[in-house]
This record gives sequence, structure tokens and C-alpha cells, in this order.
Amino acid sequence: MKPHGVRWNLCRELGPNFKCLHLDKWPGYKSGALNFSLTQTDPDAEIIAIIDADYQVQPNYLTELIPYFNDPQVAFVQTPQDYRDYKGNPFLEACYDAYKYFFEVSMPSRNEHNAIIFCGTMGLIRKSVVQEIGGWDEWCITEDAEASLRILKLGYKSIYINQAYGHGIMPLNFEGLKKQRFRWCFGGIQVLRKHWESLMPWAHWVDPKNQLTATQRYYYLLSSLQWFNESITLVFTTMLLISSIAIMLGWDTGVRPLAGTIAVIPLVFLTLGLGRFLWALRYRLNLGWMRALRAMGSFFSLSWVVTLASIQGLIQPRGVFLRTSKSKGDSNLLRALVVTQWETGIGIACGLTGLFLAISKPPFEGWLTAIFLFWQMGLYLAAPAYSLLSERSTKSMSVTSAGDIDGKVIAETQAARWSVALVSLLLFGFLMFRLLPQPSEPIYANFAPSELKPEKIFKVHPIKVKPDKPGKPDKPEKPAKPPKEPKPRIRSLQRQYQEFGVDHWIDRL
Repeated sequence: MKPHGVRWNLCRELGPNFKCLHLDKWPGYKSGALNFSLTQTDPDAEIIAIIDADYQVQPNYLTELIPYFNDPQVAFVQTPQDYRDYKGNPFLEACYDAYKYFFEVSMPSRNEHNAIIFCGTMGLIRKSVVQEIGGWDEWCITEDAEASLRILKLGYKSIYINQAYGHGIMPLNFEGLKKQRFRWCFGGIQVLRKHWESLMPWAHWVDPKNQLTATQRYYYLLSSLQWFNESITLVFTTMLLISSIAIMLGWDTGVRPLAGTIAVIPLVFLTLGLGRFLWALRYRLNLGWMRALRAMGSFFSLSWVVTLASIQGLIQPRGVFLRTSKSKGDSNLLRALVVTQWETGIGIACGLTGLFLAISKPPFEGWLTAIFLFWQMGLYLAAPAYSLLSERSTKSMSVTSAGDIDGKVIAETQAARWSVALVSLLLFGFLMFRLLPQPSEPIYANFAPSELKPEKIFKVHPIKVKPDKPGKPDKPEKPAKPPKEPKPRIRSLQRQYQEFGVDHWIDRL
């Protein structure tokens, strides 16, 4: 490939100050390449800037951010990840707004408590601090977030500047978006597996060197645990399907139907979550209703892949990347549906089950179950909808999707089987527990004393009624005394003077 003239001349002008290193199939993937590049930097270099290759960076990037490192306690400075070439494309606009939510809502809040995440691109980091923590962890596929936690654990400061200094390229289709989100979620679970002890409330007592504050532990623990929300959603969906079939066939599965308080709890969480999310999109990002709803749908469309990544992050010893199914033809429709075949199948199952349940005229709890099923249908069918939306893009770009990373991969079908097996195992265990014979009476009843009569516990005095003596007439009842009239209260002269006034007493005189 012929090099670009302007960039090639710039590289020649820089001379030995410019090095281009290409590492093919390097161990450790990106973190391994970063560790290698750290050894190739100038010994006098103090600050390292990490920028993805697809970013176009503004010239004032270094001159405006380097001064923040005058404070020796500042370890890294992070700026937002911004993107270009998205306007006019509904799919990319939805992705852009979803990305922006993190940098406009979450990061400013974390910055108030020195708990931000180093995001791996468009950030500056102190070289000596990276060497102090031993470099980037090649075991974790989100090495940036993991490194920032170890840095803050040593008591260093971080700064978030909410101003974009560069613009990159987003995943160009839904397949690339799924791969990227799988990697982010898998890495978040890896961070939790490695550092969960450092995030507990008693962590400082166990390890005095751990200088994380309570708020920092809260933010990092919450950012790792929130990935399991979608796994809980899958369990909830499976229970809805089982209970719906049981209602229609009249089976007793031992699962309490959605009624009363059980129905109110998911409704409250759903309403509060959607309201908070839409409020942030509308008023924090200044989006219209349609763009806000599309951004929210972008989050929903990735529910299945986040479920796969969260479960794989628990059972896989090392980092893996997702490989989606490939279509045999060039049809955009076929490709979009093949890439989202699991989400489509779950969504259709929820929709058909909810429809049959509504037709069967169930009781009130059955209607609630049908409503939840239709909601779950929309949640999972958002994936094929956004996949089709991404394939409708008419603008072709000759770049690799940002979601594609070479490395050890796992097929989506294999990951899905693990997820389905785990959920089935949990439900089977729950049903077996409910089907166990219940004791006729509590176990502690065997240790209770024999039944006691009240006379043995309380001293009961029987009431003796004397019979009337014969020959004596009954005494007449005494008439009731009339109630005494209340004595008139004698009011003091001062009180009378206050009540009647001065004129009254003058007339009396």
C-alpha cells in the first residue's frame, strides 16, 4: 500500500523520534503489545498517550492535557471517546448516543470521587506508574480498566476532562457491535474475578496497602456486577415461559404466579429503570424522543450477548473473543437474521407464548404474565431489528470493524449452549427443591411437651354462685341517685374585668 504523502513526510521529518512497530499474533493481544511498546519508548519519556489507529486527533491534545501532570499524584487523564461519520445513519446514531451516555453521565459522576476508568484510548498515563504496577495485565482483555483499578489502589489520582480531542470509527454493523460488547463484558467479569477481595468493605483491614476509598470500591464493584443484569433477565424470561405453559395446561409447577407483591416488584424496577434512563438521555444528552428511544433500543439489543459474556467470564480461565455465525449468501436480510438467530428465536418464543396465553383467557395473573412476555419479546427482537438497520447502511467504508480482534475465539452457538445449560440447571434445582415432600408438621414440634390443659398453666378460680334462701322475698332495688349539679365556678374579679370591659363596670357604679 502506498503511504499517504503528507503523513509520510511528517514521519521522515520526525526521524528517529518516530517508530512504527507491527506485531503479528503477539502474545497478550493489545496488552502484550502495550507492554512491548513500553520497552521501546525513550528512557526520558514521562507521559504515554494511547490512541487507537482509527482516531483523528486534534493538534492541541497534548499541549492542553500535559499540564495536569504537574501534580505528581496524578497517574492518568482520560478524555471522552468520540466518533465520526455517523450522522444520517440511524444505526450508528443510536450507537453513538449509547456510547455517549457513559461519558456524559457515568464518567463525570465517577470523576467527583476519583473513581474513573482508564478507557484505553484518548488517554494519557504516567510511565513510571505503569512500571510501578508491573505493566498491563496480559490475562485480562480489558487491560485498561484493570490497570486503572490497580493504580487507584496505590492511592494515585485520576482526572476526567469532558472534552473530545479526537474522533474514531464505531463498529460498522451489528456483528461488530456484538463482538465489542462481548469483549467489554468479559473483561469486566475478569476484573471482578481478580479483584473482588479488594472491593469488599473490609478490604483495607485485610490489606493495609489497599488505599481504595469506600466510594471507589462501590463504583468499581457496581460496574462489574451490573453485567449480570442481563443474565437475570434470561432467568426471568425462562421462568415466564414455564409459568405461562403451566397456566395454559393447568400444571402445578410450584412456581408462584405473578400476582400481588410478586407482580409489583418487577413492574416497579422496570418503570424506575426506564424512567431514569430516558430522563438521562433526554436532558443530559439533549436528545429528542425518537433518538432517545433508539439509543435505549441499542442497549436492549445487546442483552443476549452480554448474557453470554457474563457467563463465559465466570467459567473461562482466560480471555476469549466471540465468533458469530456466518451466512452463506450475500443477502443483507439473511446475514442480519443469522447473526441474531438466538435473539430472534427467544423473542419469537416469548411472543407466541404470550399470544396463546392471552387467547386462553387466563385469570388476572395470567394477563400480567402475558404483558411481561410481550415486553421480553420486544427486548430480544431489538437485536434483529438493529441488525437489519445496520445492514441498510448505504455508505461503504474500507476499514475493519472496530469489534473484530484476532485471538482465541468461542463460537456464539457454543457460548449459548453453556448459558442455556446453566439456566436450565438452576431452574431444575429450584423445581426439585419445590417438589420435595413437605413435612406434615415442623420438626421442632417433636421436641414440644405434651398438650397442657389451661388449668395446669393458669390458676383458674371457679365462680361460686350462692342460691337464694327460700321464704325471703327479694330486696327491692335502691333507686338511683340523681346526678349532682356541678357547683358554679367563682370567677375572679380580674377575669370578670377582662370579660366585660371597663365601660360595664363604670355603668354598674
